[in-house]
Amino acid sequence: MTIYKVRVKNAFAIGLPIALISILLPVSAISATKITPGTVCKVYLQKVTYQNKVFTCIKSGKKLVWSKGTAVKKPTPTATPTPTATPTPTPTGPANKITINNLDPVWTSVVAFKEVNDRIITFDSSKLNIAYIVGPGVDPKRLSDEKLGIDRIAGLWSPYFMPEKIRFIYVSEKDSDWAEKIVVSEQLSSMLYQSITLMITQNSCGFALGGRPNGIYTNIQCLATGQGLGNLQTGPHEYTHFFQYFNNSLPDYSPCWITEGMAHFYGNAVGYSIQDPNGKERLSMFVGQTYNYDRDKGNSQNARTLPKIMAEGSTEKTTALFNAIEKPGGGGSPSSCYLLGGLAFEALTASYGQEKIATFMTSFKSSKDWKANFLSTFGIEVSTFYEKLTPYLAFWGSKML
Repeated sequence: MTIYKVRVKNAFAIGLPIALISILLPVSAISATKITPGTVCKVYLQKVTYQNKVFTCIKSGKKLVWSKGTAVKKPTPTATPTPTATPTPTPTGPANKITINNLDPVWTSVVAFKEVNDRIITFDSSKLNIAYIVGPGVDPKRLSDEKLGIDRIAGLWSPYFMPEKIRFIYVSEKDSDWAEKIVVSEQLSSMLYQSITLMITQNSCGFALGGRPNGIYTNIQCLATGQGLGNLQTGPHEYTHFFQYFNNSLPDYSPCWITEGMAHFYGNAVGYSIQDPNGKERLSMFVGQTYNYDRDKGNSQNARTLPKIMAEGSTEKTTALFNAIEKPGGGGSPSSCYLLGGLAFEALTASYGQEKIATFMTSFKSSKDWKANFLSTFGIEVSTFYEKLTPYLAFWGSKML
């Protein structure tokens, strides 16, 4: 009997945990061979997956039966995110400082224009004795834009130049009769290379002239209908000529690449560079001057001779181009004076700064030796400068083709 009791006791002890485990296990959805809704099932709340449905053992009265089943929800696939490329930061300046030995072709003009515009002193040109003589057909908005340019260029040069008397004479394509009377009353005939009427009626009235008749700084300019952004450079260009004349009549004996190139550069920088952040207008103007070069040389206008020479990157040919426009008082092809000189002053201003350009200009008060003045101001011989400038000209020559 004792042995019997022990064996029964051990059997109960072993069976208890098995039963407990069976009770504690959750009733999960398992696969079955066949389920028919409404038929008898055995385990309450048991779930069985069959033919993409989950059936549950539920009470129906006193019986346990299989439910009608619910469709198995297919898991929504998680979209794999598309990798986003990290954008390359847009450069905001040259990788290295612009110097005469590092004329970054993209950034040199940008740096030069910024250097000039940062130096402009807020100025009201009405403080100067400026006479604005305006034709009846001139658009008031166009006139207002011109006066803003004069304020800016006058502010830039005001530390060095405060003229006592200036005339800005503006005409439109409608003002021939009025302009003929002004030429007489203001004694302007010495400035004109042909009648003012022909100047107005030819070339879409696209002209501007600067001079000093009777010792008065004078600009005559047509503000024609439909003129583009580049025409805003004219007033600052001519005012820069006035500053040049103030410095011992510099235009009378300096090379035209200095006289016209400097004025062209400041016309672009002060007149419209802020409205031309991508340099589209600047390049368009340079391209136009390459056509003029061929016309002046008697070549086909589409020969593109000047940019082709520039694009070669030959120091010998660059030097020859500049030597051809070194004649005192101008000389050479006017278009190459503007184009080559404009690029030269971009390089000089970006490399040495605005103050050095002003120093160079004022140096003519004591000496008319432009090469000596250049060397003493910039510390480099003119011939060496031409060589250093060659790669910069080559880049922009290729852009003009």
